[in-house]
Amino acid sequence: MLLDRNESMLSGRLYQALIECNLREAITSKHGQPRAPTVINNETDCPIGGIWCSWDIETLRGGYLPFTALAPRTNHRTLWFELSFTTAFGHNMPDIIRPKMRHLQCSDPRSVDNYIRKYKKSILDQDLLQRVRQLESIATYPVSSNAQEIYEELDELRCRAVAAEERSCRKLKAGQVAFSPTIKGLMSQIRAWSLLKRKAEGHKVSSRLLERCLRKAQLGPEEKIMSIDYLESKLKETYKIYYSTKGNAALLRSNFLHTLAEAWADKQNKPKEQIYRQLLRVENKEVQQDK
Repeated sequence: MLLDRNESMLSGRLYQALIECNLREAITSKHGQPRAPTVINNETDCPIGGIWCSWDIETLRGGYLPFTALAPRTNHRTLWFELSFTTAFGHNMPDIIRPKMRHLQCSDPRSVDNYIRKYKKSILDQDLLQRVRQLESIATYPVSSNAQEIYEELDELRCRAVAAEERSCRKLKAGQVAFSPTIKGLMSQIRAWSLLKRKAEGHKVSSRLLERCLRKAQLGPEEKIMSIDYLESKLKETYKIYYSTKGNAALLRSNFLHTLAEAWADKQNKPKEQIYRQLLRVENKEVQQDK
């Protein structure tokens, strides 16, 4: 917002009103209070013009041009300031990189030993060490095109071996059963019954953790005083229901996506089929990335 008013831009009622609107003067906030007037007949050395903007707009450069620099017949200076292209027009946000579970756990010595053993075997099977020595024997400076091709081939083989042996370190269980509220509810009940059984057996169980699990499983506090036999029977019963329900996990997931699409359709006033197809595309994309 460009203002030209017959009073100082550094004080006064207008200055206070703009400050209360959470605005700032771009030029003086960048360079400090100037000692040059913005109009010829001003004898106070205070600018009466200013460029006011919000605080999130970054001023790269700015200032006052000499009198009559752009307009020969005016008694005012020309005010200017520069901001970045991103600030003016925005930018495309990068894709969100979701954290992924790693097959190789460096904190587990068993996992590390398993990885090193399999990686060594892969190197020996492909005779990578001998091929690297042969590459060193023909290496020159600058690198020849033949040596560069051999290096790229060996590097690709090594990267493939690293990725393959890391995947074989341990089997990840996450995502093996498609999510749905039904499956989630049964898993919450299994967790709650397991904690109740451990507490009844005399093991130390956090009371806050137990309360949270009971709420998630929609179980009452009276379950905490039940006998071990009762709790064990309920745990086995819930496991039995879970394993029988797990076979229909794909169908339950599809039903959940339909209900989710219906909720978004009501909120966004769009066809349900269109939103359902969008949800499927996103889900299939995430599955391909995980692979």
